[in-house]
Amino acid sequence: MTNPIYYLLGRLCIFCGRTVEPAGDGICPQCAEELKRDGLILSVSDRRETVSLYRYGGVVRHGLWRFKYRGCAELGRDCGVRLAEAYRMLNDSAHVVTCVPRAKDGLPRLYNQSAVIAKVMAKRLSLPFDGELLFKRNGARPQPLCTSAAMRRHNANYAYRKGPSKRDLTGKTVLLVDDLFTTGATANACVQVLKKSGAAHVLIYTAARSDPSLHKRLVRSLKYRHVTEEFGDCSEFRGRRFRRVR
Repeated sequence: MTNPIYYLLGRLCIFCGRTVEPAGDGICPQCAEELKRDGLILSVSDRRETVSLYRYGGVVRHGLWRFKYRGCAELGRDCGVRLAEAYRMLNDSAHVVTCVPRAKDGLPRLYNQSAVIAKVMAKRLSLPFDGELLFKRNGARPQPLCTSAAMRRHNANYAYRKGPSKRDLTGKTVLLVDDLFTTGATANACVQVLKKSGAAHVLIYTAARSDPSLHKRLVRSLKYRHVTEEFGDCSEFRGRRFRRVR
């Protein structure tokens, strides 16, 4: 039985929202067991084109959904701290931190989830944060609605442009932060924009990444479930037809 004092202190699991001990790491025993059982925790030795903390699935998928659409920002702050630790372990070196931007015509949210992670990283690493290095154009489709890698690349290339920041990136290394790395289309589009702005190198850090072997299932089979959960209650999407996942 959960101690009532935990409710008063307001400490909740960063993934599922269950009450947890205030002195713990913010992850309930059930989620910790699932992370371990399903191999969802990545180490710095798993680094590929990006540094990520988790594989996208199970409690991680649920936690990111709560973080992104339900205002549960504690997961983002925790990821910022852990990614900063990974940055130090890898001995990476950057001059400025930025994040993948949101379009102004996007779904109503309390914050840009990538910025939440990036700001914590920048503070922990004593690096400047500049959220205006990149700009996302209105009218781009949400990436979960793009059902192929080619469509995601085309959509990302259309969406991202140089932002209003006056910061000189010539010869600098930029640390780019996002919440999820799926096919790499968004990250690659942002990298190209930053390099055209003069950046010599771009480091990509994300909270989670999808396993390539699971990509087809995540993007195709779960696409319509994402749509109904994320867009179903928004007036701008009313009247559209979406296939239900039973």
